[in-house]
Amino acid sequence: MSAFRRIYDTLPRYTRQHLAGMLITVLLLSCGALSIPRLGVSWDEPAQHHIGRANYNYITKGDTALFGMKDRVYGPVFELALVCAEESILPDDSRTIYLFRHYTTFALFCLAAYVFYCLCLRAFSSRGAALAGMLLLVLCPRILGHSYFNTKDIPFLCLQIFSMYALYRAVFEEKIRIGWWLIFAVLTGILINIRIMGVATWTAGLIAFTLMSIYRHEWKKLFWIPVFMLLSAAVLYAGWPLLWQAPFKNFALAYNTMAHFPWEGTTRLFGEDIKAGARPVYYALGWMRVSIPVLSIALCIGGLLFLLFRTVRFRNNTPLLIFGWIQALCSWGVLCIVLQQGSVLYDDWRHLYFLWPGFVWNAVWLLYEADRKLRPQLRLFMRTAGIVYALSIVFALVRLFPYHYVYFNETVPSRENYRIQQFEMDYWGLSYYEGIQYILAHDPRPEIHIMSFTQARVPAFLLLKPEEKRAVNAGGIPDAGYLMTITRFHRLDAHDLKEFPVLYHSIYREGSPILQIWKKQ
Repeated sequence: MSAFRRIYDTLPRYTRQHLAGMLITVLLLSCGALSIPRLGVSWDEPAQHHIGRANYNYITKGDTALFGMKDRVYGPVFELALVCAEESILPDDSRTIYLFRHYTTFALFCLAAYVFYCLCLRAFSSRGAALAGMLLLVLCPRILGHSYFNTKDIPFLCLQIFSMYALYRAVFEEKIRIGWWLIFAVLTGILINIRIMGVATWTAGLIAFTLMSIYRHEWKKLFWIPVFMLLSAAVLYAGWPLLWQAPFKNFALAYNTMAHFPWEGTTRLFGEDIKAGARPVYYALGWMRVSIPVLSIALCIGGLLFLLFRTVRFRNNTPLLIFGWIQALCSWGVLCIVLQQGSVLYDDWRHLYFLWPGFVWNAVWLLYEADRKLRPQLRLFMRTAGIVYALSIVFALVRLFPYHYVYFNETVPSRENYRIQQFEMDYWGLSYYEGIQYILAHDPRPEIHIMSFTQARVPAFLLLKPEEKRAVNAGGIPDAGYLMTITRFHRLDAHDLKEFPVLYHSIYREGSPILQIWKKQ
C-alpha cells in the first residue's frame, strides 16, 4: 500500500468524499489569485458601485437620490453588501475597493462551484459524478473569466446554485425538511433581488414542494407554502429599498424594465452589427454555439434528451426525475421564455449565464448513468476522454490568461484577425489596465495623458497605485498622447483618427487583438 493511500485512508469519511471538490476549489482560488491583479475594471462596474452606494445612502442617511436614478430598478442586495463591507473595513482607496469587489465575487463563485459538487454528490452518491459536474460547471471559460469581476451575472448564477442545493435538501431526500425549505425561501428572496428572473426558480421550487408533498403523502407540509411565500417576499422587500415605497408598483416597473431593457447599442456577431433586442434567438443561440466548449454543448443537449428518455421509460426514482425536470425548467424552459418574449440581449450571452448549472445538471446525470452501465473498457475510454477534454480547456485558459472571457470554441478559426472582425471580444475593457501599464513602463514622462475610443472615462484608472498616477485620463483628443481601443463600436480596419497615426502596441489572444494603443507622432 502506497504512503498516499495510507494517508488517504486515515482521513475522515466526509473529507475523503469531498477531497476532490476541495482540491478543485483550491485550484480555482489559485487561478483567480493569478488573474485578478492583471485585470482592469469593467465598463459597468462604477455604475454598479453607484447603485450600491445610492441604496446605502438612502438606508443610512435618508438620501432619496436613489428614486431619481435610471438604474434604480436593479436589485441592489449584492452591491449593498459590498458597500457595507467597504464602509466597515476598507480604506477610502479606489484600488482597494475594486480589488475587494473582484476577490469577493470570485470567492462567491468558488463557493458556488463547491456547493454544486456537494449537490451532485448527494444526488448520485458518486464522487466521479460530483467531480464531473464541478468540472463541467467551471470549465466554461466565459463564465470563469466573468467570475473575476462581474457583479451582475455571476452572483445570480451563484445564488441559483445555492437555491437548488437548498431545494434538493428540502424536498428530494428521504423526507421533506422544513428547515431547508425555509432556507430556500431566504435564498430565492435574495435571488429575485439580484435578478427578477429568479421568480422562475421560486416558482419551480413551489411546484417541486407541492408535488413531493403529495408523492410522499406528507399533506400537512403543504401548510408551509404560505410561510414560504411570506418569508421570501419579506427577504426580497428588506433587501430592496426601492420597494419600500409603492412595493407592487415598483416591482412591476423593475420586471418590465428588465424584460425589455432600454439599451439601443449594437453588438457584433458573425461579422454583423446587430441591434440589441433584434433577433434574440439568433443572437443568444449563436453566442452559445461559439463560446461554450463543443463537448459541453453536446453533453448538455444529450442530458436533456436523456431526461426525456427517462421520463418516457419511467423506472422509479421519482424524486431524481422530478428534480431533473426542475433543473430543465429553470434552464431550458427559462431560455425558451426569454427568447419567446424577445428580451434585449447583448454582450455575448452573459445575461443567461445563470442557466448554465441547469444545463450541466442533466448532463451529469447522463454521464453518471453511462459510467454505471458501460462495459469496463468503454468506461475507461470515457473517463480518459473526459480527462483529455478537461486538459484541453485548461490549455486554452493558459493561452488566454488572464482574459478567459474572450474564449471561443473549436468551431471558430484562430487565424489572424478573424475573431475580432467577426465578434466582440473585450467589450467591457478589462485589458485597458494592461495597456496603461505598458505605457507607464515605456514612457518616462511625469504626466501621460491617455484616452479611449469608447469611453469618456476609463475605469481602469481606478486601479492605479499612487506612483502610477502620472497616467492621467485625458479629457479629449487635444490633450491625449495615446488612444486605446478595444474595437467596440470601432472596426479594426476603420481607424480614422488621423491625430493618432502610429500603432504603438497591441494585446493579442488567439490571433486577434483585444486592445490596440495608438500614439500621436
